Amino acid sequence: MRNRIFISVNRLAALVDGVLAIVLTLMVVLIEPIEPGESSEELIQDFLRVGHIILAYALSFVLISIYWFNHYAIFQHLKRASFFLVY
Repeated sequence: MRNRIFISVNRLAALVDGVLAIVLTLMVVLIEPIEPGESSEELIQDFLRVGHIILAYALSFVLISIYWFNHYAIFQHLKRASFFLVY
């Protein structure tokens, strides 16, 4: 059997946690605010104009959060990790 180099599972999980936290933070930071309209009708029109963008952000946020949670659940069962797991 070949000599294999193993990585600490905790360190690998922390790296992924950090990357996903940065991704989620950047998603929120990059949202541009809507300029307020003079009436409620204008506000509703402005919201409908960018509603698909807000929906895309919300869906992306939820999907990345689900991935993060599943990653955490899987890594709870690992005792060690090789470079093969990383790639």
